[in-house]
Amino acid sequence: MRILFLAPVVPWPLTQGRNLRNFHLLRILAERHEVELLCGTFDAGPPTLPSEVATLAEFAAVVVWPTRPLATRFLDMGRHVPDIWQAYASDPLVDTALARHTTKPFDCVHVAGFEMMGTWNRVRHRLSARVPYVLDEHNIEYRLRESMQADETLSVADIPYRLYNHLQTHRTRHHETGSWRSAWHVSTVSPEDRDQVLEHVPAHRVSLVPNCLDVRSLPKVDRNSVRPHSLLFMGKMDYRPNVTGVTWFCREVMPALRERFPDASFTILGRDPAADVQALNDMPGVTVTGFVESLVPFLEQAATFVVPLFQGGGTRFKVLEALAAGIPLVSTNQGIAGLPLENGTHCLLADNPSDLVTAIARTWTEPEPAWSRVANGRRLVETRFDWSAIAPTLEGIYV
Repeated sequence: MRILFLAPVVPWPLTQGRNLRNFHLLRILAERHEVELLCGTFDAGPPTLPSEVATLAEFAAVVVWPTRPLATRFLDMGRHVPDIWQAYASDPLVDTALARHTTKPFDCVHVAGFEMMGTWNRVRHRLSARVPYVLDEHNIEYRLRESMQADETLSVADIPYRLYNHLQTHRTRHHETGSWRSAWHVSTVSPEDRDQVLEHVPAHRVSLVPNCLDVRSLPKVDRNSVRPHSLLFMGKMDYRPNVTGVTWFCREVMPALRERFPDASFTILGRDPAADVQALNDMPGVTVTGFVESLVPFLEQAATFVVPLFQGGGTRFKVLEALAAGIPLVSTNQGIAGLPLENGTHCLLADNPSDLVTAIARTWTEPEPAWSRVANGRRLVETRFDWSAIAPTLEGIYV
């Protein structure tokens, strides 16, 4: 089968969830199909494609997404389409897709995320014959916006954001559910997301394709140098659910935790930390690293991996990476949403400050149960969340 793979950004480096998913899905599809990749970048300068990605595709091209000043974004609000579609809009990409299809027609299109549906709609409406598409939903975008709209930490100063988000939530829900209905197939990362899609689409057109890891290629983590009473969180730190979560944790949980364990520390690791996150560096015991070249030293030293999230969708690669690395896990229920983790078997779950302090303390004062949960968690990742385990499901969509 000849497949066009439309991705929002170059799926490299493999340091964030979107890139990890798109790279491995591209790799799996390229093993049996003729795949062409069209994607974009926000980086300045001539667009480039790393050899690790270029070798997977029969043809690949990268465009630079146009910058959008605030005035442009304001005017775009009158266009009645989701703002996220405007962020990933490019005439050169549309023209390239049409030219490649004219040269040799595609049998199917893989749309990597709802944000690329605006571009794909512009392409497909100019085709003389229908080309089916698979929409791979990394999360349910409108549900993510709904959770942000319910954020109780927003202040009066955030009223403009609330109004903007309310408008975008409505538009996104309308266009996202419409995209499901017109798709040949929809793939989701979690059972909860799948159930949401099933309210609009027949079951035979929806598949669960969870986020996974390439377990064999994971770096070896030596857990003999753990730093006592240390916590770690990893994620993209300009992503609002992450910003809200770690800020809340530092203000509501860390003071009580340090009363009980004065040497308790919390490392927040991830690229592009927002100003609110950078300010957390001033709090006792908190370190914000920004981007790091290697995760291994941090995975080796962390006594506990904590996921203090109350918003967001999909599933989180960093949770899988922590389990694979053998780090005891403490999370909110939302933090592990979409993953079949059981409280007390694979991790400890808590949703308020006092319960989180208690759960973290248990990982530090009850080592045998903690390491039993670690062993169960790693076993789960190896058996159910390796990319090789979901390859047959993905292949079954493209038949």
